[in-house]
Amino acid sequence: MVAAGLGLCAPALTGGILAGLPAERAGLGSGLNSAAREIGAALGVAVVGTVLNSHGGLAGGMSPGYRVLAGVLLVLIVPVVLWWRPPAHRPTATQPVPAGAGATVDGG
Repeated sequence: MVAAGLGLCAPALTGGILAGLPAERAGLGSGLNSAAREIGAALGVAVVGTVLNSHGGLAGGMSPGYRVLAGVLLVLIVPVVLWWRPPAHRPTATQPVPAGAGATVDGG
């Protein structure tokens, strides 16, 4: 279930990040996205593993582990909702260019 959700979200997140950046910064945006995803995964495994271990292993710690995970997600979603700004609209290659746009005057 988690893998399916991640598989559906990762391409959309990457596309959203890269759409908001100029072409010369695409590599930087992609690298930061990958690094943030890896750090988040490592921290998530560490937190859930600590909770599971502190409650007597897998059977006893599963319910508290999921509660901690849900709490962390709820806390982290607040700044995302508050600070989210949609990217500025940029014309794409498939949109028509208005007449006269990019025309030059050669003085002749």
